[in-house]
Amino acid sequence: MTKMDEEEEVDAYMDRMDSMWKSGDPEQLAVVAASFMLSMTYWHNRAKLHMLLHPLFFLLGFCACYFLVK
Repeated sequence: MTKMDEEEEVDAYMDRMDSMWKSGDPEQLAVVAASFMLSMTYWHNRAKLHMLLHPLFFLLGFCACYFLVK
């Protein structure tokens, strides 16, 4: 998939979400809200994992430099 195809796919998705948001239909709004909640849960979990691993990578880098210089 090329970058242009990905951008078109994202634009189409955003247009669909925008039309659902503007429709005012409660069922469609619930679908939009649920999709946002699921995607935010995914990104929040990824951010927590990166925050957990950051000190570990710092320590490993420090130890590698220490033993290379020693």
